[in-house]
Amino acid sequence: MSVFAYLAWLFSSIFNPSADASQWLFFPSQSSALTPSHKLVFDGANEGLGCGNLAVANFDYNEAFSLAYRVKINSATNAELMVKLSSGSVGWDSYVSSAGAWRAFLGKNGTNYIRTQKDTALTTATWYTLMVTYDGSVDVSGLKIYKDGVVLTPDSTTNTLTAGTTTNTDALQMAQSSGTKLNGEQYWYTIWSSELTAAEALAFHNSGTPLDPRFNSGNYVSSANAVFFVPVTGTDDPVTASGIDDIIGGAFCSGSNMESGDLQAL
Repeated sequence: MSVFAYLAWLFSSIFNPSADASQWLFFPSQSSALTPSHKLVFDGANEGLGCGNLAVANFDYNEAFSLAYRVKINSATNAELMVKLSSGSVGWDSYVSSAGAWRAFLGKNGTNYIRTQKDTALTTATWYTLMVTYDGSVDVSGLKIYKDGVVLTPDSTTNTLTAGTTTNTDALQMAQSSGTKLNGEQYWYTIWSSELTAAEALAFHNSGTPLDPRFNSGNYVSSANAVFFVPVTGTDDPVTASGIDDIIGGAFCSGSNMESGDLQAL
């Protein structure tokens, strides 16, 4: 844009109340891309993170979605890593067993669901970028799990899901559910309202420094579909009522039994 064109546009913006002031060069509409800086440490006993009953996380049986996060398991245990599941097994989860098996589940009860699992996928003391994608096909072939940007061939699957809602009124939770708690560390929680491609999964992982999902970069082109992002930063506070905010949708995520030392620099 030339200097004269910019001055004309600025004059029009000032004297035209309908002009989009968010586009002014000195009032940018978006912050710069974030890079990972902090993590949350969970004790495996009673700590976790809860974000309420979020519509953007309430996936129905035929809706495409993706989710991702960084995780390190400190002690082998059965644990929900990211979950929105009712007591009647309505909803979805991303779960690791004490043996390191990692699964993704979407269902409307304990017998009507799709589930894909990789045995011994995860070990302790190792950071992973984990991603789940679903194409809305109502078939287990459309439910994929990625570790560090690479799709995993499942060791077992279940494919009994039929039409019928998988939404619920339960809270989106990380590192916890009513029966399982993560003894480990997490950050960079992200949800998209679309299925990411294999190329995007690898680009997002970015050799262990995941991309800010709000900004397209290389093969990652789904920023417009990112609907939830809790990166965990040095200004977050999972202990007090201030909690942690989703910086895309503004959801509030509060810590459960978190302590002051549970927010740590990477």
